[in-house]
Amino acid sequence: MKRKIAELKSERFDVLVLGAGITGAWIALDCATRGLAVALIDKGDFGSGTSAKSSKVIHGGIRYLQQLRVDKVRESALERAHYHRAAPHLTRYLPFMVPTYGHGMKGKAFMQAGMSLYRALCSGENRISGDPSKIAPAAYFMTRSQVLEHCPVADPSLTGAMVYYESHMDSSERMTLAVLDTADRNGAVCANYVRADEFIIEGDRSAVGMIVEDVEAEERFEIRARLIINATGPWIPQLNTSLSGKNAVVASTGYSQGSHLVTRQLVENIAIALPTRFTGQNVIDRGGRHIFILPWRGCSLIGTSYVAAGNGFDDPVIQREEIHQLIGEVNFQLADLNLSTTDILHTFSGIYPLNVDVVREKTYQGTGDYQIVDHEIAGYKGLVSALGAKYTTARLVADKVTRLALTKLGHASRPCATRAMALSSAGYQDFSAYKTQMKKRLGQYLDDGQTERLVYQYGSDVEALIGYFERDPGSASTLCTSRPNVAAEIRHAVASEMAIRLDDVVYRRTGLGTIGYPGPACIDQCADIMARMLSWDSGRRAAEVERLGLYRRHLDLL
Repeated sequence: MKRKIAELKSERFDVLVLGAGITGAWIALDCATRGLAVALIDKGDFGSGTSAKSSKVIHGGIRYLQQLRVDKVRESALERAHYHRAAPHLTRYLPFMVPTYGHGMKGKAFMQAGMSLYRALCSGENRISGDPSKIAPAAYFMTRSQVLEHCPVADPSLTGAMVYYESHMDSSERMTLAVLDTADRNGAVCANYVRADEFIIEGDRSAVGMIVEDVEAEERFEIRARLIINATGPWIPQLNTSLSGKNAVVASTGYSQGSHLVTRQLVENIAIALPTRFTGQNVIDRGGRHIFILPWRGCSLIGTSYVAAGNGFDDPVIQREEIHQLIGEVNFQLADLNLSTTDILHTFSGIYPLNVDVVREKTYQGTGDYQIVDHEIAGYKGLVSALGAKYTTARLVADKVTRLALTKLGHASRPCATRAMALSSAGYQDFSAYKTQMKKRLGQYLDDGQTERLVYQYGSDVEALIGYFERDPGSASTLCTSRPNVAAEIRHAVASEMAIRLDDVVYRRTGLGTIGYPGPACIDQCADIMARMLSWDSGRRAAEVERLGLYRRHLDLL
């Protein structure tokens, strides 16, 4: 992928997508594969907002059973299967343990009945995934003693645990990037760090484009398009207000902030769902909303907290209240783990829409309901807003938005290609066989563990990294002793993945910084490689390192 600013300036597009999170990425891909001329821009880096701040779970919707939303359960399960088909290398099944207590709704019998209903609602997902390795393993019951072997549940009424499987990603950022790369290869013109500032209005209140700014070059210009699709998530109302002068552009009444902690590893090889003392908006209440402890890249990923979000959605940071929520609940349920703030390696926070009538502080109100708004009903032509609700259903939202776009642009209906599509980085027939093949090819440069990690992260795009190894064996050297990442990843990110800032590489392309600060020597190596490739002077290099350090200082203060 390359930043094609000249094309954004000169071409007239059918569709301009605002926002390059997972929803905007799928919209750009769906529109491009149905023959539309597509541009996509984001004021920051690709997928750097809410799409990067989740628990990395492409979940089958089991939590919606408590809300009696069987429609959302089935929708989520089938969409999970589409991700497996699109990118087998970026998804893995992870066992989730849900403890049972006593009898009634918290007991074994109730959980087993619920799991039977859940599996029935998931029927058909294996046919969609099309990969034998992606068949969901069967759920099973774990005895009390087996549970205690994994984690020290303190509640004496513990009777065991139901174990089911969810799809987990090492990197939601790389999944978003893989969708965008596929859109790019299908003709979409994508660019990060291009901020949408103002609608261009002509005639009878018709939006015909945007005045934007290339944040890197500090240059303003126009992008012309027949239809604008606003997929900027929490920023939808703010941007649309500049068009209509009104904030009532979507039905969402507010937003919540959800944060995660990355800590030392607490539980290995299995995730645990813990009931908390916080309430949830459920019809069937098993003891409050849950938090999860997930094994992730040699650490534990703990989330999600829940606090009301304010008006500042740019770069949200975790609050002390959220840290106390998460650590307090872990220690209340698993006291022997003695989790403390000194165990925190990294944190991240995201903003999530609440499609509810009244926002209730301290009560989890996530519904998973997305919204698609055609603003022509309010007298503004040429604008559609798409507010996704979760990562899992972004492809489905894009399908619906693209069908609306085709209608509004006067095109005949065209079949949706993303229902049966493998992303560009999934250029293999059998993923297990491909891993074996790559281990043989890369054996002279890397050990099996490093190769497996690269194949899971890059899929068939690992071929590009092999090119770097062949031209310069030094590209296979690790960047620091505490991480398996190699120098070629930085070079590839800059050359082929539109990484133009240091944090693009450290957080979203490689994940170097998402399990804790990798150390100044590692950061210096990354900065040196980028400086050479992007011709940074000493001032720009220093500014990039300084910006990366701002988050670290915030965490130290907490």
